[in-house]
Formats: sequence, structure tokens, C-alpha cells
Amino acid sequence: GFTSLNLTKVDVLTGLKEIKIGKAYKRNEEYLTTMPASLKELEEVEVQYEIMPGWTEDITNCTKFDELPLTCQNYILRVQELIGVPIRWIGVGPNRLDVIDRGENWDLANEEDY
Repeated sequence: GFTSLNLTKVDVLTGLKEIKIGKAYKRNEEYLTTMPASLKELEEVEVQYEIMPGWTEDITNCTKFDELPLTCQNYILRVQELIGVPIRWIGVGPNRLDVIDRGENWDLANEEDY
């Protein structure tokens, strides 16, 4: 499995009042275990969302996780919790190097340390 992931384009979410996280797919009262493989199947499902508050602060100059707005931090931590894989890199701007690297020495159990 994956040991860590890169969450890109977080900066484009700035300004949204709410951010929806797709958590499940439901078709005919049945929850699917995977994303539908075709557009036809996708048209037949209802996406189940979790809604989180957004943020308005510019994050493009942030270089550390704790510099991000709290609602942005909470969004990232919730995505991390849902997928069960640590998010190490966070894209905060349009350039390739606009990335926060949370480093190697942290894990899901010790999140408050970082």
C-alpha cells in the first residue's frame, strides 16, 4: 500500500464557503465498494458527501502545515483520515515548488505533534 500521498491543488479551494468530500457511492439503496468504472454507471449513482467549511485566506505563501488556516488543516486531516494514508505533501500554489512537505517523521497516530 501507499505510505504517503500528495494532495495537490488545495489552493484552488480557497474562497469556497463549503467543501464537499465524496465519501461513498450509492445505487438503488446499495452502497458500492468502489467508484463506478464507466460513465453510464456513474450516472446511476448518488454520491454521498461530507460537507466541511471552507476558508478565504490566501494559502499560497504558506510553507508549513500550521501556517494554513485551521479549516484548511481540518479538511486535509479529514481527507487523510478517510483514506487512511498520511498526506505528506500539500500543493498550495500554481507553481511546481509551491508545496508544503510535512516530512517523514510523523504518522496518523501522532498528528498533534506536527
